[in-house]
Amino acid sequence: MKEGYNLKVLGNELIRDYKDLPFVKSAEVILLTDPEMIKGLLPTAEHVTKITFALNKIYENITMDCRNCDSKDVCDEIDEIKLLHSAVNK
Repeated sequence: MKEGYNLKVLGNELIRDYKDLPFVKSAEVILLTDPEMIKGLLPTAEHVTKITFALNKIYENITMDCRNCDSKDVCDEIDEIKLLHSAVNK
């Protein structure tokens, strides 16, 4: 902290690193400190984690039996994932 490291520096570095990825067009960092707000966002974060897990399975080209997959509930509600999964398994 004495050398100028602060949350603004952290945020700028995160944005710079994300924007170095070819598929990232823009990025924004939002820091939350209110425990109640964080608690309220936990269900959304858990859902996003499930979606990310399902997309990673598709990306890694894991052949799966959709009837027995632990991501089935996520894929069933998101048509785009079903389309991606179909394209990968052709």
